[in-house]
Amino acid sequence: MRKTIRKGLVASAVVAAGIGLTAAPASAAEAGWTVGGAAADGYAYGISTDTQLKVERSGAVLTCATSEADATINNTTGHPGPAIGTIDQTYWDTCSGPFGLVFDVTHSGKWNINAIAPTADPAVNTGSVTNIAASISGPGCTASFSGGVPGYYKNDPTGTLSLDPTAPNPGNVQLTASNVTGCFGTIQNGDVAKFTGNFAIDPDTIDLTYVP
Repeated sequence: MRKTIRKGLVASAVVAAGIGLTAAPASAAEAGWTVGGAAADGYAYGISTDTQLKVERSGAVLTCATSEADATINNTTGHPGPAIGTIDQTYWDTCSGPFGLVFDVTHSGKWNINAIAPTADPAVNTGSVTNIAASISGPGCTASFSGGVPGYYKNDPTGTLSLDPTAPNPGNVQLTASNVTGCFGTIQNGDVAKFTGNFAIDPDTIDLTYVP
């Protein structure tokens, strides 16, 4: 169930759930990632107004006016990072592509939110979303995409998950197309696609620190 956007998220422009990541001193506690400030039930909501899926081979670009996500991120200590949270459902509104194609997006399964490493900037850390499975459908075009997307977790006043294909990608995660029907040649089986989007997170109190 979607929840009301709190703390100014309507004014800020999220798959996903976003986590602020900061480095912590070694004496802080058990080594690993610590999540604090999450909701008691672990629920988090994300919204983005700038998502884009670009097929590398053809250059075809698919966009959605609004993308929303229901996620689960629980308070924890000493977590290794993989699957530190999950994106449980996504909602995609007013999506379009080449040739005026209007399409729907269907979410499948739970997508993993992974914390990877801090960066030189204590407010910016690398991460990824993996186990992605989604399909698009529209007049004369259906396709599935699966895999992962690299990005950054930013500990800013609203909490932001920025999915960015240029982010460090030690696991070499990527999205790949399959089950393609039609699509006027703009999408073919095996095509690699790059996904970008900046998701604002509620609650914005979620904080995750890395203890070396």
